[in-house]
Amino acid sequence: MTSSTSVAIIGAGFAGIGAAIRLAAEGIDDFVIFERDTRVGGTWRDNTYPGAACDIPSRLYSYSFATNPDWSHTYSGSAEILEYIDGMVESSGLAPKIRFGHTVVGISYDAVAGEWTVDLEGRDPVRARNVIVASGPLANASLPNIPGIETYEGHKIHSARWDHDYDFTDKRVAVIGTGASGVQIVPELVKTAKSVKVFQRTPGWVLPRVNTPTSGWLKRLYRTLPLTQSLMRSAWYWGTNRSPSAWSGTPPSLASSRRSAWPICVCR
Repeated sequence: MTSSTSVAIIGAGFAGIGAAIRLAAEGIDDFVIFERDTRVGGTWRDNTYPGAACDIPSRLYSYSFATNPDWSHTYSGSAEILEYIDGMVESSGLAPKIRFGHTVVGISYDAVAGEWTVDLEGRDPVRARNVIVASGPLANASLPNIPGIETYEGHKIHSARWDHDYDFTDKRVAVIGTGASGVQIVPELVKTAKSVKVFQRTPGWVLPRVNTPTSGWLKRLYRTLPLTQSLMRSAWYWGTNRSPSAWSGTPPSLASSRRSAWPICVCR
């Protein structure tokens, strides 16, 4: 039997949970969140590889309306970020709105009725006046299309589906890709592997990560005077986003921007 709702949200990661919190704040209570997994968190639920952490300051990687004074480091690890999302679900009372194990396989729009039909795998469809797609671009792990990868007899691991039972001690390891995940994984692998070789299509420039711990007095300050954390958040945001585009800026202007932004980027 087809049920109905005012708003259907697909995905219970940062975007989906944030959308649900905003709907509730606007007085819209008739919504449901479809999540194919067994818990919230999205990419932070899926990525548990060694060294997994935020690649921008944690105080920026959080909801502006729910700043967290207790981040342990400038760049918090995935487990801590996942704990933050869990806390938001609990404090906002969203748990009853989430349908775990519900995989959306398609949506279609009925222009006459002005409604969407949300098709679910192995379940009855749901009709909704509005649909928010918050599944994200990183939901599905995908191995590269490299000739021979299917017949490779070594151990293959995708960063978003990490095998925590595999022992890298004295192994020869090849890492393909130097995005955020690759950059974080390599420093951890070299601690135990016999050798680590990195393959990258395009060389990139990696900013040194000054991952300082958040001192106790600073946590107390943020907790007592939340405005101070909001001001710090704004300083980080404008300090890192006011830089001219690397595609249009001249070398002198880019160099000047890097020098002026660096003190803001590394502060606690």
